[in-house]
Amino acid sequence: MRQRLKIAQALGHDPELLILDEPLNGVDPLIRRDVIELVRELGKEGKSVIVSSHVLHEVEAMTPNIVLIHKGRVKAYGNVHEIRGLIDRHPHSIQLRTPRARDLAALLARQPDVSEIVIGADQVTIRTPAPDRFYSALPALILDSGIDVHELHSPDDNLDAVFRYLTEA
Repeated sequence: MRQRLKIAQALGHDPELLILDEPLNGVDPLIRRDVIELVRELGKEGKSVIVSSHVLHEVEAMTPNIVLIHKGRVKAYGNVHEIRGLIDRHPHSIQLRTPRARDLAALLARQPDVSEIVIGADQVTIRTPAPDRFYSALPALILDSGIDVHELHSPDDNLDAVFRYLTEA
């Protein structure tokens, strides 16, 4: 309730700029959802909202536009997906869930844009330095092979991954 009251006080005079420091700290899931939606709505209304938070998935839920600051220096700014696309010195991870993990891994091992493969019981994780080319070729590969793929996921396509890449030594 304290966080809600602080936000209400800050909004009371209809500011053009709102600065929120850890606005989701200590709030329950329902209020968390409301605050995230409030920040989105303020942005749609043309208001500027600056949110300082170390909980990156919460920031990502509020806005696709970010500024990453590490040790007092701006490391990146803009849309999280555009920023991720610019980080080409780091391989991109892609996870595929399939009941035929070994067969899929053997197929993917022959692809020129695959630099690493990890096989699990029902999952294959690959790393590629050329995700766009890999994603373009993947549908035809899977269809031609007849291997069922139940899920495709990239753990690198989020704000936490971008921050890790930009701040590693």
